[in-house]
Amino acid sequence: MEILSVRDLGKSFYLHEPGLEIRSCQNISFTLGQGEFIGIVGLSGAGKSTILKCINRSYLPMQGEILYDSEG
Repeated sequence: MEILSVRDLGKSFYLHEPGLEIRSCQNISFTLGQGEFIGIVGLSGAGKSTILKCINRSYLPMQGEILYDSEG
């Protein structure tokens, strides 16, 4: 049984003064089953914290979907 499903997650940030777009993470997909755990690894600045902040809704993703099984 899946308790978390992340599909095609993407998040960008815009710097208005210089007019730049920073793509933090793109096309991130994974599922997490009951009793499982995962690790998110990568280089500094790769978007690990952004993924977690999108999951807990501190950031709103620009694309994709995050589905929770809140009754499981």
